[in-house]
Amino acid sequence: VGMKNEELGILALTLTTASKASPAFDMPPQERAGRTGISVTMQWQLEEIGLQYEVLNSWDFNVLDMNEKQQEQISAWFLMNNPGSCNYTEHNVDNSKLRSFVQTVAAGYVQNPYHNYLHAVDVAHTIFRYLDLLQAERFLSMLDQFALLVASIGHDLGHVGLNNSFLTEVHHELAIRYNDRSPLENMHCCKLFEILAKPELNVLANAATDQFRDVRKTIIDVILHTDITQHPGMAKELELLYEMNSKVFEAASTEGKDAELDILSSNENKNLILKVLLHSADISNPTKPWNICREWALRVLDEYANQGDQEKQMGIPVQALNDRDKVNRPVSQIGFIEFIITPWWVAKVKVFPELIDSCLLLEGNLSEWERIWLEESNPAEAEREKVKERVQKIVASLRPAHARAGGIGLPVGDAVGKSRVRRRSNPGSR
Repeated sequence: VGMKNEELGILALTLTTASKASPAFDMPPQERAGRTGISVTMQWQLEEIGLQYEVLNSWDFNVLDMNEKQQEQISAWFLMNNPGSCNYTEHNVDNSKLRSFVQTVAAGYVQNPYHNYLHAVDVAHTIFRYLDLLQAERFLSMLDQFALLVASIGHDLGHVGLNNSFLTEVHHELAIRYNDRSPLENMHCCKLFEILAKPELNVLANAATDQFRDVRKTIIDVILHTDITQHPGMAKELELLYEMNSKVFEAASTEGKDAELDILSSNENKNLILKVLLHSADISNPTKPWNICREWALRVLDEYANQGDQEKQMGIPVQALNDRDKVNRPVSQIGFIEFIITPWWVAKVKVFPELIDSCLLLEGNLSEWERIWLEESNPAEAEREKVKERVQKIVASLRPAHARAGGIGLPVGDAVGKSRVRRRSNPGSR
């Protein structure tokens, strides 16, 4: 199948460029405490919410099954109890203030089909899982991790259900305010820090002045890089990180792992990693179990279609993914996986092979979208073969990720709902 509107629309998302943001911050070695296990109290809190930790710490967790109260409760739980940062939050974040902060953030989201508070909680859960699977305390400080979680629940605050291209095209007040440069993402940052500016909601109040300054830079940086136009640049940076240090990343010795941690812990690379993690979580729906993947895909396509309806009414060009009368939904998802998700996940798994489960789930979802396309479209045999060949090429392009994970002894068999990747040994734990 040639480049259809759905595929062209996926590529068009990444065309605009934006300005660079600030670097990440460092933290004194004495504040790089290791992870804390899940306590009885933490488990009891989850049971009060109606969750088991075994489900929460798997890809089977589905925020779409939660009511509004549960969404806020689990958000607060992530922020307070993430194993890699709970030593910081226990001594520096007031529980009642944290709950008020979460409630205020949740209230700041609009009831869009996709960009709503459910999405924010889903992203926060994905960050929670990434941090756990990567044993992120090896190269990220407690405050790094807490900042990333705060950014995750605030990264789409106030989203209006329209993309940046539309806002720029119609000279929306947000585009005018932010000079056409990532208007949505700039607005999200602004709204988040307006909340944090209130003493009764400032969960960063106990950070020292220089720490708060650096945390603010980091949160702004990672949220600005959720703009899809930042994707190509970050992908190149991620590929370069691996290529320049491939011998270190592939080393099996204790010395090799210590050198790897030194690379990941450097300020420049840590800044990239924080951006990569939030952006990955933001676009992770195709790498979740099929029931979750499908529901989020339909939601985002509904939101695109709503924008398309406005574009038609205003007499402006309808963006390629937005015409509800023309877009083939399965084809649009195959294109998204082919052009955006697969190259990104391969690059990411080369650096972080612990995330191989995502690639396994991705393959399964790709097959499901192909199946639905066949059932709904009943295409001619020639077209069937072209799409089949295309899907096979996508699967083949994932082989370097499988090879990387297999090279350090991680399982690369069929993915199942409860994604429990065995971690690498950690001889150089910090």
